[in-house]
Amino acid sequence: MESRLNRYRVLSVFVDKLQEQLDELTDLTEEIADHQKQVYDLSTSGYELMKHVTGDDAIAVKEKLDTLQHRFNDLTVKAADILQRAQAALPLVRQFYASHNRLGDWMLQVESQFPSIEASGLGLQEREIQKLEAEIQEHRPVLDNINLVGPQLCQISPGEGASTIENLVSRDNRRFDAICEQVQRKAERIHLSKQRNLEVLGDIDELLDWFRDAEKQLAEAEPISSDADHIRMLLKEQRALNDDINSQKGRVRDVLSSAKKLMRDRSANDDLSVLREKVEDLKDTMETVCQLSADRLNALEQALPLAEHFYDTHLDLVQWMDEVEAAATELDAPVVNAHQIKKQQEKNKILIQSMNEHKPLLDKLNKTGNTLIRLCGEDEGVKVQEIMDADNARFAAVRDVLRERQNVLEEALQASSQFSDKLDGMLNALSNTADQVNNAEPISAHPEKIQEQIIENNSIIEDLDKRSPAFEAVKKAAKEVINKAGDSRDQAVKDIKQKLDKLNDLWDSIQKATKNRERSLEDALAMAEKFWNELNGVMTALKDLQDSLNSQEPPAVEPSAIQQQQEVLQELKQEIDQTKPEVDHCRKTGQNLMQLCGEPDKPEVKKHIEDLDNVWENITALYAKREENLINAMEKAMAFHDTLQNLLEFLDTAEETFANLGPLGSDIDTVKGQIKQLKDFKSEVDPHMVEIEALNRQAQELTENTSPDQAMAIKEPLADVNHRWDDLLKGIVDRQRQLEHALLKLGQFQHALNELFVWMSKTEKTLDDLKPVFGDPQVIEVELAKLKVVVNDIHAHQSSVDTLNDAGRQLIEQDKGSEDASAMQKKLNQLNSRWGDLQKKAKDRQKELEDALKEAQAFNQDIQDLLLWLGDVDGLLSTSKPVGGLPETAREQLQRFMEIYDELDSNRHKVESVLQQGTDYLKRSNEGAAKNLQHNLKALRQKWDSVLNRANDKKIKLEIALREATEFHEALQAFVEWLTNSEKYLANLKPVSRVLSTIQEQIEEHKNFQKDIGTHRETMLNLDKKGTHLKYFSQKQDVILIKNLLISVQHRWERVVSKSAERTRQLDYGFKEAKEFNDAWTDLCKWLDTSEKMLDDMIAQVGNEPSKIKQMLARHKEFQRTLAGKQPTYDATMKAGRIVREKAPKMDHPAIQDMLNELKNKWNSVCSKSVDRQRKLEEALLFSGQFKDAMQALLDWLDKVKKDLNENQPVHGDLDTVNSLVEKHKTFTEELNNRKNNMESVKKTATDLMKSASKDDAANIEAQISELTDKWNEVSRLTDLKRRRLEEALRQAEELHKAVHLLLEWLSDVEMKLRFAGPLPEGEEATLNQIDEHRRFMREMAEKERDKDSTIALAQEILKKCHPDAMPVIKHWITIIQSRWEEVTIWAKQRQQRLEDHLKALRELSALLDELMAYLIRTEKTLLRLEQEPLPDNIPVIEQLIQEHQELMDDLSSRQKDVEKVTKAKRPPPTQEKTVKGKDVREGAKSPHGASARTRTLDRISARTPKTSTPAKAATQPVTKNPRIKELSDKWRSVWLLALERQRRLQDKLKHLQEVEKMRNFSWDEWRKRFLRFMKNKKSRIMDFFRKMDKDNDGKLTREEFITGILKSGFPTSRLELNAVADMFDHGDGFIDIKEFVDALRPERESSRPMTEAEVIEDEVQKQVMLCTCPTRFKVKQVGEGKYRFGESQKLRLVRILRSTVMVRVGGGWVALDEFLVKNDPCRAKGRTNLELREQFILATGVSQSIMPFKSKSPNSSQSSHSRSGGSLPTTGPITKIREKSVRSAPMGGRSTPDSSAHSHPSDDSSQRFSKSGKSSVGSSSLLSPLGSSLPRPNSRPSSRPGSRPPSRAGSNLSLDSVDGVPPSPRRSTSNLQRNPSNASQSSIGGSSSKIPTSRRTPTKSSTPTANGKVKGDTKRFK
Repeated sequence: MESRLNRYRVLSVFVDKLQEQLDELTDLTEEIADHQKQVYDLSTSGYELMKHVTGDDAIAVKEKLDTLQHRFNDLTVKAADILQRAQAALPLVRQFYASHNRLGDWMLQVESQFPSIEASGLGLQEREIQKLEAEIQEHRPVLDNINLVGPQLCQISPGEGASTIENLVSRDNRRFDAICEQVQRKAERIHLSKQRNLEVLGDIDELLDWFRDAEKQLAEAEPISSDADHIRMLLKEQRALNDDINSQKGRVRDVLSSAKKLMRDRSANDDLSVLREKVEDLKDTMETVCQLSADRLNALEQALPLAEHFYDTHLDLVQWMDEVEAAATELDAPVVNAHQIKKQQEKNKILIQSMNEHKPLLDKLNKTGNTLIRLCGEDEGVKVQEIMDADNARFAAVRDVLRERQNVLEEALQASSQFSDKLDGMLNALSNTADQVNNAEPISAHPEKIQEQIIENNSIIEDLDKRSPAFEAVKKAAKEVINKAGDSRDQAVKDIKQKLDKLNDLWDSIQKATKNRERSLEDALAMAEKFWNELNGVMTALKDLQDSLNSQEPPAVEPSAIQQQQEVLQELKQEIDQTKPEVDHCRKTGQNLMQLCGEPDKPEVKKHIEDLDNVWENITALYAKREENLINAMEKAMAFHDTLQNLLEFLDTAEETFANLGPLGSDIDTVKGQIKQLKDFKSEVDPHMVEIEALNRQAQELTENTSPDQAMAIKEPLADVNHRWDDLLKGIVDRQRQLEHALLKLGQFQHALNELFVWMSKTEKTLDDLKPVFGDPQVIEVELAKLKVVVNDIHAHQSSVDTLNDAGRQLIEQDKGSEDASAMQKKLNQLNSRWGDLQKKAKDRQKELEDALKEAQAFNQDIQDLLLWLGDVDGLLSTSKPVGGLPETAREQLQRFMEIYDELDSNRHKVESVLQQGTDYLKRSNEGAAKNLQHNLKALRQKWDSVLNRANDKKIKLEIALREATEFHEALQAFVEWLTNSEKYLANLKPVSRVLSTIQEQIEEHKNFQKDIGTHRETMLNLDKKGTHLKYFSQKQDVILIKNLLISVQHRWERVVSKSAERTRQLDYGFKEAKEFNDAWTDLCKWLDTSEKMLDDMIAQVGNEPSKIKQMLARHKEFQRTLAGKQPTYDATMKAGRIVREKAPKMDHPAIQDMLNELKNKWNSVCSKSVDRQRKLEEALLFSGQFKDAMQALLDWLDKVKKDLNENQPVHGDLDTVNSLVEKHKTFTEELNNRKNNMESVKKTATDLMKSASKDDAANIEAQISELTDKWNEVSRLTDLKRRRLEEALRQAEELHKAVHLLLEWLSDVEMKLRFAGPLPEGEEATLNQIDEHRRFMREMAEKERDKDSTIALAQEILKKCHPDAMPVIKHWITIIQSRWEEVTIWAKQRQQRLEDHLKALRELSALLDELMAYLIRTEKTLLRLEQEPLPDNIPVIEQLIQEHQELMDDLSSRQKDVEKVTKAKRPPPTQEKTVKGKDVREGAKSPHGASARTRTLDRISARTPKTSTPAKAATQPVTKNPRIKELSDKWRSVWLLALERQRRLQDKLKHLQEVEKMRNFSWDEWRKRFLRFMKNKKSRIMDFFRKMDKDNDGKLTREEFITGILKSGFPTSRLELNAVADMFDHGDGFIDIKEFVDALRPERESSRPMTEAEVIEDEVQKQVMLCTCPTRFKVKQVGEGKYRFGESQKLRLVRILRSTVMVRVGGGWVALDEFLVKNDPCRAKGRTNLELREQFILATGVSQSIMPFKSKSPNSSQSSHSRSGGSLPTTGPITKIREKSVRSAPMGGRSTPDSSAHSHPSDDSSQRFSKSGKSSVGSSSLLSPLGSSLPRPNSRPSSRPGSRPPSRAGSNLSLDSVDGVPPSPRRSTSNLQRNPSNASQSSIGGSSSKIPTSRRTPTKSSTPTANGKVKGDTKRFK
């Protein structure tokens, strides 16, 4: 029985076996119980026997009975115990196996679900994982029950049973933990993926909002102005916005990269349409915004130099046209004198030449203006167009006036001059016209310009037509002169013929040239209009085609949809084919136009043709790319659908086959057959797993870039296929498990085991065959798909292995101890070992493949990243941006490119290592296995080589561009220097001499200069060629400068050439005049010398023979006739000499005068000798008895002179003419007196002859003597009469001369007085005095008018009897007196009107002054009364008083304009009033825009600081002379000071009350912690700090020393707080013990307690802020735990600790605190401008942190925004570079205290409340300090405009208005004040920095015009 019971010592752990053991134990226990009576009976018998036995026997019996009883009792107890244990174990075993089976079934189900979950989408995965997590929580108690029951069973059944239970428990725990781990890992991955998805979507949404705001701002941006200052301001804002956009572009790239990575990591079944749409939307929006920003920035960059050049050119033209108009107005009317007409022609010619020289300036204005109009807004374009129209109209008017005057002068010259002058004048006119035609500008390629050239050519033709009559008249006169001359060999005739031939040639050549040019211009116009129309049409069509190609949807995924897209593409192809002939025709037209137009415009036409070719090539490339994409998409779609169709057919067949497998068999053979059948079916199904994976991969590729609808068409059948595939695999696994269980149930354990071993061997072989292909993700994914099939199969056999183990253990339990059990155990061990090895091998293979896949993906990602990076670089390289035309821009462009090139060079090693690694992967893989890798490597190598070659090419191109730009500008600079020297040479040339020797030297010198010009002509051509190349192939902003440089240089070159040519003409003309005069003078002098010698010889040869004397007298008469014939030559020579002398410079006058005097002396000598010779010959003839001949000679002479003494001959005229006539009459009188002796001799001879002659002869002689006497007396009478008439004429001439000159001098004085009358007076009395003075002047003028009338009457009287030579002079005097008198009369009336208007304005201002004074007196009384009242101690009452005072301040500020109006009206302007002659008369005729445009231009130019080395004088405050004005100014200053003082007192009181209120909640502990942090941040020891204050080293401080020392340290506290702290340690003696204070600061508990996270953050923030070295410390304010406000804007930001690093929340991410401060703290931002520091913006009331449109702000808004910031806010000034500062670099006395950013001052809130009441306390004017010193005027707009650009998400600190109340350091550095002038103009509420508005304002420059033009108006008034 004990043996039987020992068999149950170890209970079974199997339910059935244990139940059997329990039944047997029950029976055994009952059997033992049945033997109880037998044992009892035996014991009774034994005791009875003992009674009968004694001794040893009794003892032996006793022992036996005890032993029996003891053994029976033990057996009973043992049996009961075993039974009890079995009864207790049975429910536990049942419970254990129930839990085990339930958990096992669930785990098997979950393990089979994992593969399908992996393949599902993220949403489905999340739902499944959540479901599994719930199931895990549901089944965890089951596992806990297993873990609880298992150990109990192990105790119940030690040994084999315990081992079995332990294996089951450990296996269940292991599987459950693995499932939990997988679920947790998947949940974490899903959570991370969702978080990343949400973060990416959030970032995308945030960026989309930002870019949409930016797009809205750009769309609503302020139109581009034509004002350079305004454009500069807009450009500054746009650059800031562009910088933000560029910074956001980097963030977009990061977000898109994260989105791509997210999409790549997500499953193919995930719905990524929303993310993909947002990514595409973000891309498109970013590209749109970037393009809009780049376009606007480019437009502004172009507009700025255009506006500057436009207005500079406009100013130059206006100034020049003012001068020309004035000069043209002052030109005299054509006179009669030919010599004067020539002078007028010279003046007119100079003006015309100036017109031609300034024509390029007008062209420059038109070109620049037209370009500027295209860039500007509509209103600004109208303004620019008005300026252009006004300038063009003025230029055309001046040109027409000068041309008309030229024609009139030519007609006058032809009418008034001699034939030779007419001929020379016509030759000069035609020569000028020929030069104009030959030097006409080349034919343009633009129709508008061609039309201008046609008009110019037509005007030349019209001028020729007008000259045609004069030309024919000159030709006719020339022919008549030639015909009359007779002798064609005469030199004069030859000269006339030569000039006539030259005249005809010029006329014909001009006619031919103008006609040819007319035809060429007409052809060019037709061709240009055709070309530009065709070009515009073709470019529009190509643009539409390009837009159509770019707007095509991505390739579809359905073949039918792709086919439709191909059909649409074919339609576009037809349009492209139809457009091609138009492109070719346009190209041909352009080439024809290039042949017709001039060289300057050919490059432009060529450039447009090249642009056309580029657009055409781009369209063809787009078409080819689209066609290729559609073909590839069709191939992919067809491959996908073919694979899908094949899989659908296979699934139909496989599902049907699987359904026909039938139910499970009931016998062994049937089950075995079904197992074999299932195995064969599975071998057919498993290979299709690769196709399923390939199908999913193809679907993912197809749906990447397609629309959601098309993606749904792919995903729906794909999901159906995947679902059917999963169901098929699940069905196969279930059937396999069922068959294996059936086989085991049929007792075929060994067969099942052998089948499993065979499967394991096959699986091991399959795993061995799966080898990774390195570097190719797609091939590895295929291998993984194969491995997935194997792993799924392994998971499916897990239940089979478990079932076999359970069945085997049961068999072992049944046959325990037998050989079969031992063999079975070995087989089970072998099974479990191989199963573990198989699982390990599968895991290792999976890990190996996954590692290879990760490595391949990483490597492939590296390749893709490199390809993407190379694509970006290639895009940067392929964008053919124009190169820099300036050396600095070309150098900068090269430097920017070198950054890319250096990046390429730095990544060379990475690319080469990737290529080498790829080559290694290819070597390690089987041949042909990694085709994709091979393809990627090939693509990478080709892309790298292509990018490298392109980079090298671009480098060479940019280096060449830099070299060309440098060479061009160096050559240009050298040429400019030569031009400057040439201009100096030409400007310093001596006037053209009229002395032959001198002018010959000048000609020789000028020839050398012309040679120099000739050598530089080639240089100019090369410069023009290079400049034209740069002009059409450089950046637009450089093109403008290059174009203007070229125009300027060409203009200067043409001026030099023109001046040189003019100098040549002047020298030729001067040489001709000098040569003609010198030749005539030489010839005449020689003839006079010869004649004088001949006369001397003839006088010596006079004899007494009558015949000889008669012969000599005849010869002498012949000589006198010759001498008389020489008289015109002598007069002409003298006249030519006088003309030459007048034209000659002063240095030539003495030489020419000497020549004239010499000629005159010789002529007079010959004439006197001739007269004397004749007298002597007549006397000799008379003495020789030839009385009759002598008498006849004397009578002939008297008859001759009698004609010349005609009393009707006019002798009146101007003084010079009359003096000339008087001189001639004196000469004749002398000759008459000389003839008197001859007369007496004849009379005496006659008397003698009468005595001896016959009566008849005597009568005849007496008659002759009587006739002679009568004629002599008549001549004497006429001589005396002419003398008297000449005396009368001389008297009138002298009277007229004196009257005219006196009147002209008076008119000149009056003109000067009226022109420079000075500014209008300040006071009314002075104005009245000037009016009285002007009235006296008007009366004086009325008196002078009588003198004027009498003078003109005298001139008219003289004109009636005037000598012809004097008529032009008299007429000129009459004209000039009348015209100048009329001008003076008009000016005088205008002056009178201005004075009267000014008097009226002064009286109005006087009334305003009285009103202001009364107001100020009332306000002063009010303020003085309020000042005497004590201030209450109630905060609401104080705030009400502040509000009321603010209303008073607003009222006071509103009066500022009136005060300024009074004071500025009374202030004398800095410059004198200047009036241009005739300006007021002409203004009515000019366009209304001309004057205003010139005024604006002058205002703008005058506002610029002149670039001189002389320092400008400081502007001084003008002194007010008017005592009432001074009284008003003083009263205004006094009232304003009182108002500010009242304001300061109210504010101080409010601050004090707030501090008192705050002290009610004072916490010593909080104050102590703050002080400790402050000292820690300063890195200062507390004891050292206090020892410095303890001067006497007694360890104690007085209260005042304690409080003052801490305040000076900069610790953010108040005196009230320090008084409270001092009260804690002041024990009544007035001293504070340092040691006691320090001990209280550092209790021991502080050191033992670790710092909280908030304290660590606060400590780090303060430590970083302490590094700030700005004069005003960067402000940081803690507003809550983990919440801080930073900078000027006090933007609220979250601050956290991440891995011991303090991070600041910026936008959608986190930035390290030190990096955040580097970006936002000015002193840490090296080389950044204020505009780049986001913290410099201060938002106005109601303005949130968002993008605002470009709108200019008024000064009031600027001040309001600053006033809200409180008195301690520094303001930003103009853009200044902020250098990096250190503590040492801060100015002495200006260093900020270390605590300036720690905490806010108690007065912040009150300061803000005070400023919220409305306007700023200070007006918009510039102010005076109380002492009267000048203060800078605030800018017309704030330095930083809130809302001028969208806030940067990556670090912008624009925020609500909140300030740090820490007061700034009391002293500021001078440099800071100078660098930030607007600091002085900001209003401050209380404090010493308040500014006082005043009645005077110092004019300052304003960088930005306001909307109402106020600043410009001020500038005009100051000027």
